[in-house]
Amino acid sequence: MADLELINNSEREFTDISSEDLRVYLLANGQKLEILHPQWLSVSASGNHYIVNSEGTVYVVAPGWMILSWVPKAGQPHFVA
Repeated sequence: MADLELINNSEREFTDISSEDLRVYLLANGQKLEILHPQWLSVSASGNHYIVNSEGTVYVVAPGWMILSWVPKAGQPHFVA
């Protein structure tokens, strides 16, 4: 269960991904985005990923990333969304 209470005033639906300890996006330009302790994820129809981590930092990752990887917390499921 997520450590951070999500305050969502949009129509976007979010999935609890707090079982992940680390989420990594490899971008098309070769850069890597690492998100520690992701809590909530919403994927738009256009492919944008909206992520909130345990510190309340919000990320929007646009389509075009090449690889997405994550590390689940010990004993947590590998796939939740």
